[in-house]
Amino acid sequence: MDYAAALWQMSAEDFERDVLHPFLRSEGRAEAELPELGAFVDDALAEDSETDDTVDDFRLVVAAPIIPSGVQQVIEYLNSQGLSIYGLEVSFFSGPVECFVPRLVVRPQITETRRLRASSTAVEEEPFLRSLPERVRTSVESFLRASEVAGGAITWNSYGPGVRAPKTPPRLVAFS
Repeated sequence: MDYAAALWQMSAEDFERDVLHPFLRSEGRAEAELPELGAFVDDALAEDSETDDTVDDFRLVVAAPIIPSGVQQVIEYLNSQGLSIYGLEVSFFSGPVECFVPRLVVRPQITETRRLRASSTAVEEEPFLRSLPERVRTSVESFLRASEVAGGAITWNSYGPGVRAPKTPPRLVAFS
């Protein structure tokens, strides 16, 4: 919660300068290797913010290898009070291939998610793709086409596309 309170009104540029770059420098990254994310994120958020470049609404994700049941209960309580907090357990496997395996153990209540979904209008594909920065538009469009070819179902939501795997019941495997 301290992290969320410290970050919630920070612009992407402030986050990059005050948090990301100092962390990467402490890990031994050279100055030339530091990413410049602020411009990309601020461009993406510009349409959502008419007063300044801060984000007024974001989702808090509590991520750890294991989220104890007591912490899960606190997250569930906070969600019941109208917040949107996710509990994400992340396992790491190493061998011939290394991978992170996420598992969502707590999420906002379905009734709240449904209420938000019902009150929002789904975006359409063409306006959504046109709204993306040019440097990512082709990649997102290619991903959506490849998902369809692989049998995935694309659904359009208020925030953009969701890709569902053809399972019973269908599973959301990606969203943008």
